[in-house]
Amino acid sequence: MTVRRIFFTLLLSAGVAALSLPEIATAQAPARGAAPAQPARGAAAPARGGSTSRVHGTLAQIMRAIAFPNSNIIFNVQDNDPAKKKPDQNGPYLGAYQGWEGVENAGLALAEFANLILIPGRMCSNGQPVPLNQPDFVKLAEALRATGMAEYSAAKTKRQDAVNKLSDRLTETCANCHDKYRPDSRIGGPKVGPEKRCTPGV
Repeated sequence: MTVRRIFFTLLLSAGVAALSLPEIATAQAPARGAAPAQPARGAAAPARGGSTSRVHGTLAQIMRAIAFPNSNIIFNVQDNDPAKKKPDQNGPYLGAYQGWEGVENAGLALAEFANLILIPGRMCSNGQPVPLNQPDFVKLAEALRATGMAEYSAAKTKRQDAVNKLSDRLTETCANCHDKYRPDSRIGGPKVGPEKRCTPGV
C-alpha cells in the first residue's frame, strides 16, 4: 500500500508592507519501516501525543499581536486606575477580562511572549532567522520574561504605584533588545532599513 503524503501550507499575511515572506510547513509520513526522524539539536521537545512546538508568525507579527498591546495596557496604568472601569469608552480595559485582572494578564502575556520568541524556527520580517545563536539575545528575552512576571506580581497588589515603579524597567528591557536587533532611525538609532533587523553588529 502506498504511503500517503500530506502537505500543509500556511500562508501568513501581516497586513502591512514589508512584513513576512509566506512560511510553509510540510508534514510527510515516513517510509514504511523507516525510523522516526529525530528532532534537530536545539529543537523544541515533543509534547504529549508526539506534537512539537511550531511557529507561525514572524517576530514582528507576534510582537505587534502580543508584546505591543500588552505593554500599552501596563503603561496605561500611569494615567488610569484599572479599578475604575469605563465600559463606555475605548481603551485597553474592554471586555470581560479588564481592570486589574487585565493588567495581571498583560504581565503574564509579556512573560509568555519571551518564551515564544525562543522557540526555534521563527523568522524575522526580513527573512532572517531570530538570532537564537546570540547569547545576549537569549539573555534579553529572559530579562523580558522576568520583567513580565514582576509586572504580574505588582498588578496582583492592585496598586498603581507598584505597577508604575516598573514602567522604566519595562521600557529599558524592550529598548535593550531593540537597540541592537531592531535599530530604527525614528527613535534615535542608526539610519538603517528593516533588512538589518535581527542582524547583530549593525
